[in-house]
Amino acid sequence: MFSFFNKFKKQSDEELLKNFRSENYAQIKSKSEKINLLQEVENRNAKEQGRPPCKVVPLDKKYELGCFGEYSEDKNTISVNMRDDINPYEMLDTIYHEGEHAFQTHCVECRRAGKPMPEGALPKETLDMCEVESFYTTKDNLHLGSGDMYLDKSAPLIGQYYNYKATVDYRMCTSEIDSNTYAANKVMQNRELWKGDSAYVNYLESRIDECSAFDKKINNGTMRYTQENAVNESYARGDLSNQRRWDMIDNTVYTKWDQPAVKSFKETQTAIQDEYYRAKHQVEAEKAAAMSEKFAIGNKSMAANTSKPVGIADELTERTIARGAVEAPESKGKVVTAEDELASRDLRSGEDNSAYDFEAAESELSRFAHADGKSESYENKESALASFDARGRESGEGTDSTSGHGEENGVGNASSDGEHNGSGNGEGSTSNGTSNVNTPW
Repeated sequence: MFSFFNKFKKQSDEELLKNFRSENYAQIKSKSEKINLLQEVENRNAKEQGRPPCKVVPLDKKYELGCFGEYSEDKNTISVNMRDDINPYEMLDTIYHEGEHAFQTHCVECRRAGKPMPEGALPKETLDMCEVESFYTTKDNLHLGSGDMYLDKSAPLIGQYYNYKATVDYRMCTSEIDSNTYAANKVMQNRELWKGDSAYVNYLESRIDECSAFDKKINNGTMRYTQENAVNESYARGDLSNQRRWDMIDNTVYTKWDQPAVKSFKETQTAIQDEYYRAKHQVEAEKAAAMSEKFAIGNKSMAANTSKPVGIADELTERTIARGAVEAPESKGKVVTAEDELASRDLRSGEDNSAYDFEAAESELSRFAHADGKSESYENKESALASFDARGRESGEGTDSTSGHGEENGVGNASSDGEHNGSGNGEGSTSNGTSNVNTPW
């Protein structure tokens, strides 16, 4: 039986992650399919970290406006905000972020149980603070809190992490800084898969803003005070010995710049900024290339249409109507206009011109002359044609040092008009001028 889970399970790592490109993610309409996609990412990430995978579930709708996701130690679940307007890279980041919380919990549990640590375990200082932040309220320690200003004055509910959820700014918790750093690096690790996706740029921009807020609080001492109060609160509630309390304050809290979590955060902050400008430039370059290609295709299409061979009758009809001289009638093979006469004489050069209907040509010539504001009469065929040639030269059409126009494209001869190619457009040879199809006779 087909299922979305099986579909994603069979995909390679690269194929799986490509589902998060904005154009691909938009094609996944079903929330159950999205959940299964996120579940497969979590399964592979958990295997890589050496921990049991969490079950991915939709976040309770009442938390959707202020939360991307949440990890539950008791249920071993990752709840994810399934709103359709969330950036797909935020969805991927959320799985990695909450998965890192699960890894922190797994490391703490291994330490407490005396089990071997998983490969790539957290550094001691980070693990110490993650353990302190994971202490939760019980019936025995409910009324033993210090009530420090950095903690909630009202006693947290039983089962809540009193050093995490009750802090003034939970983002200053070491476990939170570590999770943010881990998730951002995991997303950027596959940067080549996100190439040219503006949604990835938007994701990086949001990370820059968040890092900036974190950085200010790390620098102004908020994180140090949060850590110190967490250690003291755990001691007051009986969850830390006095020896361990002072060891952590001396070797972790007051050496904030040497803390692995802080050093990693600072390095990642710089990496995110560099990656943002690289990805943004990449997107802009691809957009510019696409516009250039579109413009080139448009020009090619226009050029193709311009250079498309046009029948002599079609062209002359179009030119005649454009000039407003006469409404060109159907010729049906008979020369009916002066321009038809000249074009036919040029195209059929070498044939017996006496067969042409000169009277019709002369009649149409008079109509053209009238349209030009001139009145002329011609005694015979020779004088009419001579006048045509002379007026063609006066208008500068196709004049040549020898013949008045070239025969480069098989059109024209030494005593004809200024047309120099089959369509009436284009440049002549080096010895002739530029034809202008709209120049009146």
